Amino acid sequence: MSRFVFADESADYQQRRAELLAAELALKDQVERVAALRRALPLGMRVPDYVFREGPMDLSRNDPADFRDVRLADLFTDGHDTLIIDHLMFAAASPATTTPSIATLAWRTMTVRKILA
Repeated sequence: MSRFVFADESADYQQRRAELLAAELALKDQVERVAALRRALPLGMRVPDYVFREGPMDLSRNDPADFRDVRLADLFTDGHDTLIIDHLMFAAASPATTTPSIATLAWRTMTVRKILA
């Protein structure tokens, strides 16, 4: 039961608030157990050292000389072991659509952690 009692709250309200508090504490404990299980997982498969094409910050520059190869391992620098990737993918408009501005956009964010072997 909560140690705080609000003015004019009924016994039923106090009981339901206590049930809610107990459920919230149980949920927090469950989240912590799941996080501990996730941290205890053994290392997964070794990820290949993919090579990406990095372009200029100015998207209007499209000269091949402005692009360079970047290895996956190069995206992790000293002291930084987490990489967040925002993946944007445009799907072509349907054949019935003639307006090029109508497209399907899929946005996926991934977090990649470097595992130091």
